[in-house]
Amino acid sequence: MTTEIKHIIVGGNEFDIVKIDAWRRLTFVADLQKEFLLPLLKSTEGSELQSLLEESAEKKIDMMTILSGFSNAIDGKTLEKWTKRILSDGLVTYTRPDQQRVKLGFSEINKFFANPTDIILLIKEAIMFNVEGFADLMKTFAASGDKKTLG
Repeated sequence: MTTEIKHIIVGGNEFDIVKIDAWRRLTFVADLQKEFLLPLLKSTEGSELQSLLEESAEKKIDMMTILSGFSNAIDGKTLEKWTKRILSDGLVTYTRPDQQRVKLGFSEINKFFANPTDIILLIKEAIMFNVEGFADLMKTFAASGDKKTLG
């Protein structure tokens, strides 16, 4: 089985986002929804969150509502915990000058980023790449008894 990789540039630095194996991704999403998505959904309208996840320029996003929701769901301790988890799980890699591809370590964040929003963008990209497809799964729970092909 080949590993899926997405190449991105954040803050002028090149990174590869790695899609982790299916079981770890499943447990990652389960933990993520419990710690972030449920508190966020409780404090925002579902359409606001959907617009943010879809990154649609056509939809108007009430950023104050989103930020308010995040402030209820995320504190510094939780953000650090999830950043460390994302990095230790190997979701973000980079190529060193000697051409070795290595996991980005938590202790290296300040080496790559001067702007904290770039850190958030990197973490968001790693999360979004690893939760791809779960929205489709959620739709199957809401669907009627129609026959569907799964998998």
